[in-house]
Amino acid sequence: MRTHDSQPRFKCVYPRTFCSHKTGKFNRQYDFKKHLLHSHFVLRDYKVIKFKSLNQKLGQEGQCMCGMAMIARDWLNHIIDIDGFGEYSCADLKEKWALHRAGVQNPSDNT
Repeated sequence: MRTHDSQPRFKCVYPRTFCSHKTGKFNRQYDFKKHLLHSHFVLRDYKVIKFKSLNQKLGQEGQCMCGMAMIARDWLNHIIDIDGFGEYSCADLKEKWALHRAGVQNPSDNT
């Protein structure tokens, strides 16, 4: 079973300064996708988070932090898409990485 591997297979695409997860690393793709949907995607109906199955969540509507409205399944593809310059295609994610590289902390942090 891979849940206890010392080297996680998946890493959150958001910089650590903009991700609230303890490590931002995941051994299971299921947990990785759930984290992305719960932490970095605004679901139109917040009750969807309580759905047990990831498949039930993937068909739900929501909004990317960049403002684009889409289905959760499409968003998961959108958020990991890399443009021809090796940068994330999502404007919000691209901006957060630029801020992170510049040493800017998450402005929504109260610490």
